[in-house]
Amino acid sequence: MPSAMKRSCDPCIIRKTRCEGDGSVPCQKCSARPGLSCTYLTPVRKRGPKFSKRRCRVGAELRQRPLVQRDEKLEQTNLEICQDVNSVTEIPPTSSLEPSEENSLIPLAVLETIIEAYEARMFPTWPVIGSQSLLRNLHANDTDTYIVATALCAATMAQLHISPLQYEARTFLSEDMERECRRVRVASQFREQPDLKDVLTSFFLHVYHAKMDNQNSALLYIQEAISLARLLHLDGNEGTCEESPSEDVANGRIIYLLLWVTERGYAIQYGLPISLHETVSLSSIQKSAGDVCVQGLTNLASLFVAFDSSSVPQFSRYKEFPVSKYRLIELEGIFANTSPPPKHFSISQQADILATTNWMKILLWQQAMSRGFLSSSSSCGFMTFVYPAQVCQEVLRRIRLFSTQDLVPLGRDQLVKLFEVANTLADTLLCNPQIAKRSSGQLGPPDFLHGLYDFISPMLELDGVFDSMLRQKTAEVLVRAPTKFWMLNGSMPIEDAVASGVADSTDESCVEG
Repeated sequence: MPSAMKRSCDPCIIRKTRCEGDGSVPCQKCSARPGLSCTYLTPVRKRGPKFSKRRCRVGAELRQRPLVQRDEKLEQTNLEICQDVNSVTEIPPTSSLEPSEENSLIPLAVLETIIEAYEARMFPTWPVIGSQSLLRNLHANDTDTYIVATALCAATMAQLHISPLQYEARTFLSEDMERECRRVRVASQFREQPDLKDVLTSFFLHVYHAKMDNQNSALLYIQEAISLARLLHLDGNEGTCEESPSEDVANGRIIYLLLWVTERGYAIQYGLPISLHETVSLSSIQKSAGDVCVQGLTNLASLFVAFDSSSVPQFSRYKEFPVSKYRLIELEGIFANTSPPPKHFSISQQADILATTNWMKILLWQQAMSRGFLSSSSSCGFMTFVYPAQVCQEVLRRIRLFSTQDLVPLGRDQLVKLFEVANTLADTLLCNPQIAKRSSGQLGPPDFLHGLYDFISPMLELDGVFDSMLRQKTAEVLVRAPTKFWMLNGSMPIEDAVASGVADSTDESCVEG
C-alpha cells in the first residue's frame, strides 16, 4: 500500500467523493463512518476519453481487411447514397446539344428570322459572318454554328430593339438567346480548341451586354474574344489569320480589326483598361479590302489609329493623355481635315464615322480644358470655349442627311458619342453664359444644343439616365439664353439655316423678344 502517493481510496471512488486521507488508513471520511473498509486496491487508470470496445474491434478489423474488400465496401456505400438521392429527386438526363427542331430551345424558324434582320441591317456594322452559309450549317445540326448563331441573334435583337418573337405559343426574347448560347457553350471545348466562331461568339456576347449596359460582363467578353484571337495568332503575321477555315466566317484579320476598334471605343467611353496596347496595322487590310463594308471598317479604324498617337502605349486607360498643347492642336487638325465618308458606304457606316470623328474632337478639347490651355482670346478656335458649339453645329450640318433609325444599328455606342457632344456643349453654356449670346437673326449655341437633343431624343428614351440629365441641362440652357422666336416663311430652308448658322433677319415673319 503506498503511503506517499496522493490518491483516493476505494470507498471514496465508489461514492465519487473527494478523498482527504492523503494515503493514510483509514482516511478522514472513512474514519467518520465506522464499519467501512478503507482500502487502496483499485488500480490507477490513465485519464482520457472512454473508448467503445466494439468501435476498437471494428477499427482493428477494417485495418486488417484486405484493401480490395475495403474499396468494394466503399463503392457499395456510395451506390446506396446515390440511390437514396435519386429516390427523392429525379435528375433529368442531359439533353442533346444538336440544334434540331425536336430538342432545341430556340427553333430554327426563330433563328432564321433574326439572321435575316442581321443580313439586312447589321452586316455593314459587323461584316464578319455570312447569313446564307450560317443558315445552311444550322440546318445541318452543327453545334458550333448553333452557338455563334444564338449569340448573333441575342446581339441583333438587342441592337435593333426587335420585339419578342412568337412561335408555337412560345415567346423568345434577346435574353433567351443569350442564355441558350451560354447553356450550350459551357459543354464545348472552345477554350482548349478555339476557332474563329468562338471568337465571334464572345464578340456578340460583348455587344449584347454592352447594349444592356452590363459594363463588367461586356468588358470580360470583349477581352475573352481578344484572348481567343491571340491564341489563333490573329494579331500576328502567321498564316492562320489570312484565311478562314469556313466560308461563312470572315478573314481573321478583319475579325481582329473589329475587335481592336470595339475595345478601343468601349474603353475610351467608360475609362476602362484595354488589353490591346499595340496599334493595329491597316496597310495589309486596306490592300486586300475589296468589300465596301470592310472599307468602312478600315476607315473607322483609321480614326482610332490617329487617336492612338495621343496616348502613350504603356498607359492602361485611355483617359490619360500625356501630350503637349501643340500635339493636341495637331491631332485636332487631323480630325478637322478628315474627309466625309464616301457616299457608296452604307448609311450606318457614314453615320458611325461622322459621330466618331466629332466625338474624338470633343475628347481632345476636354483634355485641353482640363490642362488650362483654353483662352477666350486664343487665335486657335480649338483652344476657345466656343469650340463645342462649333462641333455641335458641324454634327447638325451633316447629320441632317440621316434619320434616327439610321443610327439604331450602331447601338448604344453612337448614343454615348452624340450624348458626349451635346452634354459637353450644355456644360460649357451653363458655366459660360456669355457664350449663349446670339447675334440678331442668327442661330447660336443654345439652338445647336436644342437641335442635337431633338435629334437623339428618340434614342435617349431607351436610356433614362442620359435622357433625364440632358433634358434638364438643355431646358436650363434655353431658359438662361436670350429669348428668340422666329418662323422661316420659306425664304430659307431650315437645313440651310443650320448649315450656315444664319437665319434671314430681314424676313418679316422673324420676331424677336
